[in-house]
Amino acid sequence: MKNILRFSGMGIQMAVFISLGAYLGYLIDQDANRLSDSKTQWATISLSLLFTVLSLIWIIYQAQKINK
Repeated sequence: MKNILRFSGMGIQMAVFISLGAYLGYLIDQDANRLSDSKTQWATISLSLLFTVLSLIWIIYQAQKINK
């Protein structure tokens, strides 16, 4: 039961972490005036992807720690 709660908490943790990356990218794009329809929001895309990879690495690390 304890492991089930840990893994469900990891999903929430991952969603919050990715959302934080997307929001930070949005703020950077907003500051750089890249929020119009014709401009690509590179900071939002890049930070969302980076935070997704980092959260996956963190989840794998935590899962390996549980198995020990």
